[in-house]
This record gives sequence, C-alpha cells and structure tokens, in this order.
Amino acid sequence: MLTNRLFKARWVNGDGSKVKVMCDLWLRVDDGRWIGAPQIQGVDAKVILVIALLSEVQEDRLIWNEEKEILYSVRFGYRKLMEERSYRGGMRTPQQWGKIWKVQAPPEAKHLMWRICKDCLPTRMRLQNHYVQYQQECPLCLQVPKDDWHLLSECEGSKEAWNEVEFVSRQEIVK
Repeated sequence: MLTNRLFKARWVNGDGSKVKVMCDLWLRVDDGRWIGAPQIQGVDAKVILVIALLSEVQEDRLIWNEEKEILYSVRFGYRKLMEERSYRGGMRTPQQWGKIWKVQAPPEAKHLMWRICKDCLPTRMRLQNHYVQYQQECPLCLQVPKDDWHLLSECEGSKEAWNEVEFVSRQEIVK
C-alpha cells in the first residue's frame, strides 16, 4: 500500500469494520515472514467472547506516525509528497532550500536557480519528454545532450557564459 510505504501509515483498531483481522497478516516472525491470525475454536473462543467490550467503540482508522494530530489532512499529504520529491531530487530539507531564497539576488535569479536544482527547466530535452517537438541538438554547440544539465554546465557555449559570472554549483547549495 503506497500510504503505508510513503507515509508510514498504520491502523488504529476500533470496531474492526475496516481492518480484516482474520485475513490480513498481522504477526511478523524473526526471519521476516508474516503469519496469519490463528483460527480460535472451542473453550478459547468462549473465553474470548466473555471479555467485556468498551462502551464506546470507534471506527478503525488509518493514522500517520509523523502526523501530530493523528488525522490525515491534505496539507500533510502534500507536504510529505514534496519532501519525497525533494529527497529524490537532491534537496532534502526546507533549510537547504532556504539557502537559495536568502541569496542576495533578484527574485528571477533565485527562481531560476530553484528550477535548475529541481530539474524543471523547459529545456528542449524536457519538452520532448512531454511530446513537444524540437530539434535535439543543443543550440549553442550542436551536440545532442544526454541530460538537462548539459546546457547549464557541460556545453562549451554555456561554459563561456558562466565564466563571465560568479556561479554557485548545485552541490554547494545542497551542502
């Protein structure tokens, strides 16, 4: 289940209406295998039925370990997805992104740097991935780039441009 893996979700048992207690695998043994619930019969079943139930039984609900208020919110889900995307893209924390926004530069330059780090510039290569037809060759060096980073750092034409300005590398920002 995606929510279990990504958000570390777990069930809080209530009335048992949503959790399949007798079907789902609940117990994990040392070697990593899961075992199903045992089928209880006879005297044991009668003893279990005598146990007093809570007067207020709540519905089963899925909770997220990292959520302070137990209940899921769209805001929480969005935040977790953005964290996951940032983690895969190299930037791991909001503090690291804060380094970009604190740079003394025009907002357009900060936004450009952010888009470079997030790999979301509308380069020819990226546009072709979205079925927009462009020539594959780099307009500066006429080589076929292997990735988006080509235009920003590997192309001879862009190297000349970067030599004219003081450039902070992607790795320096992530530190």
